[in-house]
Amino acid sequence: MGKLPMSIHKIFRLMAAALILLAATVQAEERKNWYDDPFEQATDTIPQCGEVKGPLRTKEEALADAHHRIERGNSCALDGRCEPGGPYKHDHEINKGVVQAIKAAPQLQRSSIWVSTGHKWVTLEGCIAEESQRGNAVETARRVPMVEFVIDKLQTSAR
Repeated sequence: MGKLPMSIHKIFRLMAAALILLAATVQAEERKNWYDDPFEQATDTIPQCGEVKGPLRTKEEALADAHHRIERGNSCALDGRCEPGGPYKHDHEINKGVVQAIKAAPQLQRSSIWVSTGHKWVTLEGCIAEESQRGNAVETARRVPMVEFVIDKLQTSAR
């Protein structure tokens, strides 16, 4: 079997380069929880709610977040606002408390709420059945010990 003509070699090399580029792009777009931030669903009664991003990030997004996260940790330590172990130390405990509080709140039973926590900041994502639940969800999260701030990304579902 002889050598392939040069033009076919070029085609194969171009195809290989394209596949490598495609694989790198797909890998770069993979979303994962790079910093192990707590992320859990508290309620699940609105099936048409849609996808919730939570702390899932692409590698590029995680690298962009890294500077901000380090800066928040350094500022917290320098200001004496956080204990040894860093500002993210209690996030899993806080997240668990918020999830339990939302599950126990009767006014939030008709909802699909996801909770994530980073640096004692709680993010609520998902769907509520009616607008009046928004304040209930935010206040429920705020009352959990150690929560510093609540970010509301809830949306009212289409019935």
